[in-house]
Amino acid sequence: MSFVKFFHYNLIRQDVTDILPDTEDAFFKADNLKSHFRSKVYRTPDGTLTAGVTFDFITTEGVDSVLYKSGLESIGFVGDLTIKANPTNASWGSPAFSTTLSVSEKFDVGFVTFPEESYRFWRVEASNPTGDYVELSKLFIGKHLSLEDSNSNIDFGWSWLYSDPSKIQRNRYQERFIDKLPQTDGISASLKLLNKTEMGKVMDMFTTNGTTEPVWFITDEGGVFSDDKHRFTTMGFFDRIPRPTNTHFSLYSVDFRIVP
Repeated sequence: MSFVKFFHYNLIRQDVTDILPDTEDAFFKADNLKSHFRSKVYRTPDGTLTAGVTFDFITTEGVDSVLYKSGLESIGFVGDLTIKANPTNASWGSPAFSTTLSVSEKFDVGFVTFPEESYRFWRVEASNPTGDYVELSKLFIGKHLSLEDSNSNIDFGWSWLYSDPSKIQRNRYQERFIDKLPQTDGISASLKLLNKTEMGKVMDMFTTNGTTEPVWFITDEGGVFSDDKHRFTTMGFFDRIPRPTNTHFSLYSVDFRIVP
């Protein structure tokens, strides 16, 4: 099994971060990218088919991961997202760092990880030549938490939590009247035999995010045991702050659930 990764400290959502769009629709402002609601999106004005959004983190910050979750209606652009970084808000034609992020249309999610880069300004660019505007939904820019250095991982027996929140009513003939809504997902899993350092990192994440701050989770980044590396990737919330159990001397186990 490839090592799972948590992504819990999103630099975009921090109060100090300034979001600087090249252009924006007055009803779909770039500040919507700070919201955890998938229904709150950023859009360019009608007829503007390219988008550029710069994030000023105010101080130089380390980043090794960018993730994307689409809005409720569509991915919002065509092709890949271009991710750029610079020490200053200039020279975006030849940035100090650049990479791309592909999004799975089947699972409405995409991610890219890379060796840590440290810059103050990060920028996302996208285009939608076949549409009326460019839309961006949920973005994560930051660092991951992984236990791969010590060969710790979620234990076998984890469950993927698919859910269909669509509303269904029946008439007296048992015919269905359906309000179709997007499906949701999450995970129920356990971490076993964590040493005290690992447990400290994991518990810091649990207490920092609580049940109110979203966390992103990748189960199979390398596509080792699933047919698609995006299949077991989610963004959600801990349903409660997990409670560690001291199972052996200086070793801990903990169960957790990430839900919509």
